[in-house]
Amino acid sequence: MRKVLGQMDMSSANSRASIDKKVAVLEKKLKESDKQFIKLYGDWSKQIISEKQFRLLSTHFEQEKKDYTEQIEKLKAMAENLEDSTDKAERLADEMAECAEIKELTTEIVNRLIEKIEVSEPQTINGEKVQNIRIFYKFVGEIN
Repeated sequence: MRKVLGQMDMSSANSRASIDKKVAVLEKKLKESDKQFIKLYGDWSKQIISEKQFRLLSTHFEQEKKDYTEQIEKLKAMAENLEDSTDKAERLADEMAECAEIKELTTEIVNRLIEKIEVSEPQTINGEKVQNIRIFYKFVGEIN
């Protein structure tokens, strides 16, 4: 379990770094867009561009700002979900570590570790009765 958790930590660290880089790029683009809008306003106030051009470009910058802001919010939500998943995996590992020395599987232990167990309909394959069992652990779901 610790090995799986270690792999999850490495994967989530890489994903988090990737998300943070994307957020930084988008925030930089957002600031640049704001600077361009300020310059546009200056050009309009000096009557370098017409009001029609100003309105057209202003609409473009507003949409661009909205798009960047939405993308940043989505990426930040993804980062939070990633952290939440890592926390849940750590909680499961802690629960399993406490149960590592068990000699007998009790109802209490099963309830602490397992969310649900799905058992498929029995099938006969090559003369043997076979049933698939899926175990969904608390905090992390199914582990394949």
